Amino acid sequence: MTINTTTTITTCLSTVKSKVAPARRSRDKQNDQTKEWTVKRNGLNRQVKSKISEVKSYQKARDNHNQEVRRYKKMRNQFQNDYKKMAGDKQDPNLQSDDDTEQQLKQLIEKQQSAHEAMKREATLGQQQHELMLEQNQRVDSIRKQAQSAHEKLRASKKKADQLHDEYILLLRCQHACQDILRAMDKRDTEHLKQDHERMELTKKTRSQSSDSENFTDVFENAGL
Repeated sequence: MTINTTTTITTCLSTVKSKVAPARRSRDKQNDQTKEWTVKRNGLNRQVKSKISEVKSYQKARDNHNQEVRRYKKMRNQFQNDYKKMAGDKQDPNLQSDDDTEQQLKQLIEKQQSAHEAMKREATLGQQQHELMLEQNQRVDSIRKQAQSAHEKLRASKKKADQLHDEYILLLRCQHACQDILRAMDKRDTEHLKQDHERMELTKKTRSQSSDSENFTDVFENAGL
C-alpha cells in the first residue's frame, strides 16, 4: 500500500513539474501582452489629449475671427449709415453741396468697402478654423474609439494573465504539497526502519542473554549443584 501510494505521488509530482515551466511562460507572455496594450492605450490617450488641445486652439482662433467679423460688420454698417445720411443731406435743396462733402462721401464709400472686405476676410479665416476644428474633432473621436478598444483588450488580457497566474500558483502549491508528502513519507519510513533495527537488536540481545543463562544452568547441573 505504501509503495503504491509513493508511486502515485511521485507520478503526480512528475506530471505537475512538467507543467510548471510552461505555465510560467504562458503567464509571462500574457503579462507582456498586457504591458503592450497598456502602452498602446496610454499612447492613444495622450494623442486624444493633444488633439483636444488643438481643437480648443482652433475653436479659440475661430471665435476671435468671428468677433472681428462682428466688429468690421458694425464699422461697415456705421459707415453705410453715415453715407446715407450725408447723401440724403446732399439731396436737400435747402443745403448747399461742396467739394468737401463729395470728398467725405467718397471716403465713406471707401471705408465701407474696406470694412466689408475685412469682414469677408475674417469670415473666411473663421470658417477655415471652424472646418479645421471639425476635422480635428473627427480625429479625436476616431482615436478615442481606438483608445477605448485598446483599453477593453487590456482588461481582457489582464484578466487572462491573472487566470494564468492563479493556475501557475496552483501548480506550484501542488508541487510543494507532493514534495512535502514524499519527505514526510521518507521520514516515516526512515523512523520505521530505525525502530525495526532497534527491535532486532533488542531481540538479539535478549536471545543472547537467554543463551548465557542456559549455559550457566548447564554448568551448575554438570557440577552437581
